[in-house]
Formats: sequence, structure tokens, C-alpha cells
Amino acid sequence: FMYRLGMEDLWGLLATIRGEILPPVPKGLAGAGRKVFHERDLVACQKSKALELASTKGGMGIVGKQEERLLKAAQIMLRVGDIRSYCRFTAQAGHWERAICIAPAVSQKFWADLCNEYIETLSATTDIEECAPFWIATGKADLLIDACIERSELDKAFVIAKTEADGLLPSVPQPSAASATCAASAVGDDSRLKLEAVAANLAQLHSDSGEPLQASMCLLAVSQGEHAASLLSRSHEPVLAYVVCDLLGLPKDPVDLKLLAQCMERDSRWATAGELLRQHPSGPTLHLPLLAARCPDKELAMQWSGWSAEQYQQAIPVALECGDMPSAVLSAVCAAEHTQAAEVGVEALTALLQRPEGWSIAEARSLMDPLECLPLQDMPVKDIANVLAFASYLGLVEASENNYHELVFPLAQTLRNIVMHQNLRFPVTMAEVTMLEATTTASHAPASSVLRLQELLASGELPEHLHPVCQQHIAEIQAMPTGRDAAQKSVYRGLGRMAGAQLPTCYKRYAKTSVLTNALIKGPAFELEDRKLHVSLPDALAWARVNAFSPLNTGCKITPV
Repeated sequence: FMYRLGMEDLWGLLATIRGEILPPVPKGLAGAGRKVFHERDLVACQKSKALELASTKGGMGIVGKQEERLLKAAQIMLRVGDIRSYCRFTAQAGHWERAICIAPAVSQKFWADLCNEYIETLSATTDIEECAPFWIATGKADLLIDACIERSELDKAFVIAKTEADGLLPSVPQPSAASATCAASAVGDDSRLKLEAVAANLAQLHSDSGEPLQASMCLLAVSQGEHAASLLSRSHEPVLAYVVCDLLGLPKDPVDLKLLAQCMERDSRWATAGELLRQHPSGPTLHLPLLAARCPDKELAMQWSGWSAEQYQQAIPVALECGDMPSAVLSAVCAAEHTQAAEVGVEALTALLQRPEGWSIAEARSLMDPLECLPLQDMPVKDIANVLAFASYLGLVEASENNYHELVFPLAQTLRNIVMHQNLRFPVTMAEVTMLEATTTASHAPASSVLRLQELLASGELPEHLHPVCQQHIAEIQAMPTGRDAAQKSVYRGLGRMAGAQLPTCYKRYAKTSVLTNALIKGPAFELEDRKLHVSLPDALAWARVNAFSPLNTGCKITPV
């Protein structure tokens, strides 16, 4: 029996016209493959044929045939108007560029999705220039920025971040106009943050390389003048920091003003020192009277303080009776009552640190700043030890608040030595000092900080009321960010690397050993008052930011600027 070709098509057409469903012919029998379809079934049948072609798995050695079947399926989908499926099958066949070119006919979002899928197929070793056009075109400039940062191409990352922040790059396709408006606003804010983050990373790179000027210019490039001046100050560039603040109308760093005034005073430029201290927040009420007491030019001194030594002498008991300890200490120092100033200052600082409601650095500085003007090296050992102990502790607290982790161990060890060797009754326990030391170094060495805090809890030396505080510190350290987020925070806080700090100044055999770290000094050294011992110049500059007295505990001042 010979089955006539086309009969199955005839029955199919008649069934469709009559609204009937023709039972399928089992695969493999004659007539199973239809050629002619009614217009109602034509598109569906063509799609079915294309899906069958695409789903057929090729065997070993016929990879090319699989590609051909996918392309044939894509052409069928194109003829029936299914552009989305055409692009999908074409992409599966490996012709991504052709599929991406046609994808906008479906929608912009589909085109963006297809571009993103193509980027994911590229190898991790693919040249970044091949991915860059697709990232930019699909509104994924942040991925290109991240890739540039990972490859240390921070200059390119900065340019891309700036153009994105200015809205010059395409945005992510949105399904509606309203959502596109909201997304544009959010993207604008995010792109600005991304730009500032890239600038911070670039600044951190230059700062770590000992180029504080270049680092500050990265921050100035995004109009972060205050951060730029702060970075210069923390990188031991007080003159440049002062100039930046002055030209931009920003408040000067009080530490820079004090250090520069000390430099002017050492060169007997008293008028310049007075002008610098006049800009200090506490200048007119605190530092100018102290400068007037030291100035040999009494006519000039009267411009800073209208009081004589006798008037300050009479003001001491009045201030004590009113409980105004900062005024009492200031009056005693200006009246040259050095022993009384030390005793009153130490008692006031002890009471301040023991105050239940807490205390601030500003309150402590109002007492310590006058004590720093005492000729401490010529005073009794008891006064020297007490003042130096409080100076070390306040310096430790300031270093902790400013994340000067390099100074924490030397300051803490200095405090321990003074308290133990002189048997001082200090208002703060050494266990609290250890906790402060551990929490400050957490950003630099989190694992060792957590270990020290855990050991401190187990030792039983820490006061009971501080146990919850210590446990909270441990939790915060373990939750600290890492990577670029941490780098961005570090450029805004902590000490920067001084320019030329690592440049050798002599042969290694002639290098000096630092009394702070017991390590050889790589860069320039600063000679201490005994003319024998040294610290590195960056360490001396950093130490002077928080403690006016020499680390040798002689009571002499340290003036490295």
C-alpha cells in the first residue's frame, strides 16, 4: 500500500476549517511530517519547528551542526516576527554581536540584559577595553569603575566617575518614565558618592606612597577642601595646610596653629606667633596670655594680655574660690607660680577624669595647655611625674579619637612607666589604658585587638562596669568593613605618610635607633634633648600633635617643626 504524499496536509487543513482537532500521527509513520498549514496554525507551527531545531542535541564532533540548527531556528523566529527568540538563538549560536545589534527592536531593557549576559560570558582575563563599551552603554559604569580600581588604574576610574556624576553617561534602562526620573535622582547621588570614593582611593594611594601633596590635590579635585587640608596637616605639612585653609576660607587646625606658633617663637618672631595664636579657638582667652607671659618684649605682650603678673597673682584665690580651675591654673602660670600651678592643675585633672558624667578633650586641654608652658624640667620630680602622666594620658586619648594608631603603644607605655616607677595614684587604671590601646589599633590590626580585649576580659583586671563596654568593642571590631570602604575611611582619619619619610639619609651602619620603636630609623631622624637618643622625624611630628613633652620624660618640650 502506497500512502499518498500530502494527504495528511489535506486532512489537517479540512480539520482546521471545520474547527476540529486532528489526532497527531505517531512519529516515524508515513505522513508524520506536514508541509502545508492553515493560516491559523502557520505561526505556531513555525515556532514549534524552530524550538524543535533548537532543542535537538548534537552528538560528538558535530558542534558546527548545532550552531547551524540554532541559526536556522533563529531565522524561522525572525520570519514569524519573534525578534526576542531570534536574538536568543543567535546568541546561543555564538553570534553575540549580531544578536545585540537587533535586540533594540524588542526593547531597550532587553538589549541591556543581552549586553550584560554577553559580558558575563567573557573570560575574567578579557581585556577591560572589550567590556568597557557594554558597561558604559548599559548604565553599568560603576562596574567599569570597580574594574579600573581593581587594576589600580585609579586615574581612569576617577575620569569615569566624574563623567557619571555629571550625568554624561547613559543610565540603566527603566520600564517607565516615572521610575526613570526617580532612578535618575538616586543614580545622581550614588554617582557623586562613587566619585568621592574614587578620589579617596586615589588620595590613599598617593598618601601611602609618601606624596601628601598629590593626595590632597585628589581631594581638592572633588572640592573637598576641608579633607584636603586635614590630610596635609596629618601628613605633617602644617604650612601647606594653613595656606589651603586660608585661601579657601576654612577654619585652621588648632594643632597646626600651635606648632607654627612654637616655630615662630623659637625663632623669636613673637609678633607672628601672636598672629597665629590669635586665630586659635582658645587663642585670645588662653594662648595669647601664656605667650605674653613668655614674651621678653613687654610692650608687645601688653597687646595680647592687659594684665600684669601681680594681677594674675591676685586672680588665683578668686578663681579657686569660684571653682574656676582653668582660670586658676592659667593665672598661676602667668604669675610664675609654677609649683602652685602644677598642684592645682593635677588636682583639677584628677577630679575631671573621675567625674561620673564623663569629660571632654576640650575641658582637659583648658587645664593641660597652661601646664605645658611650665619650665617642668627645672621643677621637683613629683611635679614632673604628675604633669607628664596626665600629658601622656590625654595624648593617648587624643591619639585614639583621631586614629593615630602609630602613637598609641609609645604613649601607653610612657604612661605605664611613669605611673609604675613613681608610684603615682593615677585616676585611670592600667587595664583601662590597655583597653583604649587595643581599641585604637583595631583599624590597623583587628585580630590582635580582639585577642587583647578577650585576654583583658579573662584576666579580671578590668573594672566590672567596663566589661559590657569591652564586649561591645569586640563586636564592633569584628563587624568592621574591609577593602575599599576601609581605605576610604582611613584617608579621612589617622596619620598620613610624610614626604621623604622613607628616603635613607645615611648608610645603614650609621642609622639611628628610635627610642619609640627600637627599630632603625629609615628616613630623617630627630635628635632629642640629651643629644644622644633619636626618634624619626615623622614620629616626632606626630608626637608633638598630642603631647608637648619629650618622650624621654625629662620635662623638656619637643619642637620638631
